[in-house]
Amino acid sequence: MSESRSTRSPAARDGPPDAGERTVKGRHVALESRKRGPADDGEVPAVRNRAGSDGRAPAGSRAELELLMDQLREANENLVLAHVRAQTLAERAGHLAAIVESTGDAIYSRSLQGIITSWNKAAEQIFGYTESEAVGSRVTRLVPAGRLDEMPVLLERLSHGETIDRVDTVRVRKDGTHIDVSLTVSPVRDDAGGIVAAAVIARDITERRLAEQERAELLRRAQEARSEAENANRLKDEFLATVSHELRTPLNAVLGWARMVTSGRLEGLHVAHALGAIERNATALAHIIDDLLDLTRIAAGKLDLAWEPVDLVALVREAFEVVRPLAADKQIALGCHLEPGGMEAVDGDAGRLQQVIGNLLTNAIKFTPEGGRIDVSIARVDGDVQLAVRDTGQGIEPAFLPHVFERFRQGDAGTMRQHRGLGLGLAIVRQIVDLHSGRVEAASEGPGRGATFTVRLPLPSLSSRPWPANADRRGQGAGRRRSERMNGVRVMVVDPDRDGCALTVLLLRQAGASVHAAGSAREALRGLELEPADVLVTGIGLPDEDGYALLRRLREQEAARGRFTPAIALTAYGGIEDRRRLHAAGFQAHVVKPFEPAELMATIRSFAQPPSGT
Repeated sequence: MSESRSTRSPAARDGPPDAGERTVKGRHVALESRKRGPADDGEVPAVRNRAGSDGRAPAGSRAELELLMDQLREANENLVLAHVRAQTLAERAGHLAAIVESTGDAIYSRSLQGIITSWNKAAEQIFGYTESEAVGSRVTRLVPAGRLDEMPVLLERLSHGETIDRVDTVRVRKDGTHIDVSLTVSPVRDDAGGIVAAAVIARDITERRLAEQERAELLRRAQEARSEAENANRLKDEFLATVSHELRTPLNAVLGWARMVTSGRLEGLHVAHALGAIERNATALAHIIDDLLDLTRIAAGKLDLAWEPVDLVALVREAFEVVRPLAADKQIALGCHLEPGGMEAVDGDAGRLQQVIGNLLTNAIKFTPEGGRIDVSIARVDGDVQLAVRDTGQGIEPAFLPHVFERFRQGDAGTMRQHRGLGLGLAIVRQIVDLHSGRVEAASEGPGRGATFTVRLPLPSLSSRPWPANADRRGQGAGRRRSERMNGVRVMVVDPDRDGCALTVLLLRQAGASVHAAGSAREALRGLELEPADVLVTGIGLPDEDGYALLRRLREQEAARGRFTPAIALTAYGGIEDRRRLHAAGFQAHVVKPFEPAELMATIRSFAQPPSGT
């Protein structure tokens, strides 16, 4: 059996065969083979059928066939790699598309002519347009009319290949509402590197803007609070300096005149003048303390009001009598204009409303020059009772007018003050009027044009009854009650302050009472055991035991003997909580220092039961 072998012609044997030419199974085949490189992009080596001039293909050898098979296998591998690469690119594209669709940011593309060419789901949610509505439309539909000038600027930057990163702006939704967004705009290039479009990422920053606004508002409030606190602290310092001045001024007069009297260097009318000065300045000190206490109680919401029908006409007339000497000293005329036919009573605390009228009148006298005039009027206005106090005084600066009722505020604060006082009178007026569900206002046309203070109080909605213009005021304080004799009344006074105790004992003895004094709880209990009293008048701050302990021990002693002694607290503690504690401890009444002698004696008489026949 003969073996078929490849043969070459004699000419072929003389030299090597042509490159790439082989004879396979009787056919002459030309192979164009080259080694693959990186730039081949998976291109398969070409296999060409090159027939001879005679149309016959010479037979090929085994080596030549194996070379052909190697090249075919290499081409197949390249095809597989190209397919894998194409599949990977497709997977990446799909993955990126999924990311674009699932992100919470609006992502869309636009041409350089401003036409939207792509639109993701987040863009639909943020702007309200569906993909079919957005794609093909102009991007300016997303831009508010007031911000269209942004577009040429962004396009100019984009044309230079610049990426616009996180620009905060405003866009408009389909429903016309505006939305705060942060834009990132990037250029899109073709294969040649030219810019053909723009990719836009729009992030909704509404929550961030709201948070920024909240932070800004909190910062503003904090700055305002700090400014107010600093201002309040400054006003407090000014107020404390004023308090010190106002306390020291009358105290200086009291001490100075008292030393002159005790030195024996004054005689006759000079002594009377000194005593009058001491009384006036001591009264001024008491008034300052009362104002401070009232303001503290009002601020704490602990100011008690004794509600009753109150005749404002009667209160005005009483207030006129009180301030008339002050007005006469400055030759100020007082006028009162009342509505004819009487006036309905208002519901309120007579004592506190008299304080309002008194403060307004004294304030008007203080700021009205000599020869001026003050007029008070009362009338019905829109279902209210209106009280107006007008003066021809120095007036109020427009800048200070809104602050005239504030605490610690005075129009002439500082060392160049022309008028004495703490600047609390009008603040107390406003607080008391507010507690009566009324309102108070101040008006002035400016410096030198006088001022008008108007108080409006509501009339009772039910059971209103007219009060004649000359009626006596109800609820008059005990301090203005008629003083009566106390003959035969036995009183035990307990006060560790020897001067204060001596004054109280002297007043009561001059009224006819039989008085024993003690400086401590122990001394008082011994005295009461030896000689019972009709009334106990005691302070609270005692050296050994306080007044509460004294009363407890007294009640224990009396329980065994079947006695009961009414107890009155004479103390400088006059707050609401102090009153409640005194009442809970068993005290029948209390009188606040400094006291009016008539008030103390009237209170004692209301509880005393002197022996019969006295």
